[in-house]
Amino acid sequence: YEEITGFHLEQAYRIWLELGPVNEQIEALGRRAAVPLASAGRRAFARGDMPAAVKLLSRAAALLPAEDPLLPQALPDLAFALLETGDLERLQLVVGQTARGAATSADPAFEAQATLLGLWMRVFTDPEGWAEEAFRKANWAIATFQEQRDQRGLSRGWSLLGLVHLFGCQFAISKEAWEKA
Repeated sequence: YEEITGFHLEQAYRIWLELGPVNEQIEALGRRAAVPLASAGRRAFARGDMPAAVKLLSRAAALLPAEDPLLPQALPDLAFALLETGDLERLQLVVGQTARGAATSADPAFEAQATLLGLWMRVFTDPEGWAEEAFRKANWAIATFQEQRDQRGLSRGWSLLGLVHLFGCQFAISKEAWEKA
């Protein structure tokens, strides 16, 4: 039902935008639409339906203003869905948007998410020297997520660390990291 609710709220938001300038009421309607769309997108991701996850999470992120507290959750979710679909061009745009948002945010978990996303993208686009940097930054991100009690962030950090150890042919340590993820 969330997809249907989100769709109707999104349509109402778009109609309001056509009628006049953005105000607090219209922004609130956009957020109300983004919440169920993002939730439905995460469920699509969990069941392995990446095209649906990308579509739903993209729509949710587009409805949110840059300072909205839901955006730091929606953008990394969208980026990981794009990574799964192999859409590296669009992934770069979302990673850039996430990095810009994290730079102006006071949320350390958002900064750590942006850092991890950049590293995940780099492994596919510019892998030279990646493992050393990824090892340092993944450990920093894991510590940040532990401090913030961010389980999803921890999972992503441990997963990246597992990949780093795999690159170094440290299979047992890699397995341990992925089990923690």
